[in-house]
Amino acid sequence: IEHLQNPDLFIANCHEILNARGIMISSTPNANVTSPDGIVHWEFHEKEYSAKEYVELLAKHGFVNIKLYGQQYTKTGKLRLEMAAYFNAINSNPFVRLGRWFQKYVRGRDVKYIVKEEHGDFEIIQYNDAGEIDRLKEKGPFVIIAIGQKADS
Repeated sequence: IEHLQNPDLFIANCHEILNARGIMISSTPNANVTSPDGIVHWEFHEKEYSAKEYVELLAKHGFVNIKLYGQQYTKTGKLRLEMAAYFNAINSNPFVRLGRWFQKYVRGRDVKYIVKEEHGDFEIIQYNDAGEIDRLKEKGPFVIIAIGQKADS
């Protein structure tokens, strides 16, 4: 959704092609986390949505019984993210980079990622409503997942 210039048209078309009571599963970055200053920082994102805006967009096109989930880091994932940032800062030092180059090309030892993401770094949590997500602001999930149902025809 965040990549589309006309998300209304896309959602309207999704709603139209669904059978009665069909469901649409979609996701978008949580603007409260990824662009809290109101400026979209990803080159290919047209707009990022708060949970309230996202639910309103889906409801406007006839989706009902919208259930919300959020993808966020687990405690282990947060720690791993902090460690990765720390090691990235160390690796930006030119002497460390020279040492890595030396290890790879002179000694033949390729140094891989020190801290990489793993499946257990993330969790998906169900929320009661959009307000619950939006009240968390930047501490909320970084991705909003919505499951909307087409009403009976």
